[in-house]
Amino acid sequence: MPLRQRLEIEQVANALHVTVRWLQEWLRAHPVDAAGEPYCTPVGRKRIFHPSDITRIEKALREDIKRRYTSGRCAPAKRRILKSEAPSQESMWRRAAELLNDPSLIEAGKNWRTKHRDP
Repeated sequence: MPLRQRLEIEQVANALHVTVRWLQEWLRAHPVDAAGEPYCTPVGRKRIFHPSDITRIEKALREDIKRRYTSGRCAPAKRRILKSEAPSQESMWRRAAELLNDPSLIEAGKNWRTKHRDP
C-alpha cells in the first residue's frame, strides 16, 4: 500500500473538521466498529489511518445520530400547577361573601387591600 494513503491523526481530524483532541476522545470511547474492527492501526504511540478508516468513522457518527433521533422522543414536560402559600385577603373576603351570600363584603375586601398595601 503506498505511503501517501496512510494518514496521521491530525490529517484525519482536519478531514472530519474536528479537533485532534475531540477525535482522540471519540476513539477512546469507540475503539472498534460494530464488526469489531479497530478504527486505526496503532504504531507505537502514534495511530495510522487509511481512507477506509475515515469512511467507517463517518458511518459510525451517522449511525450514532440516527440512533439518537429514532430512539423515541421524550414526552413533553407537564406543566406544574402550584398552589400559592396563602390565600390573599381579597380571596378570603370573596369566600366570606359567597358563604354569607353578601356581595357587599367583596367591596370591603377591595377597600381593605388599598388601605393596607405594603410600601
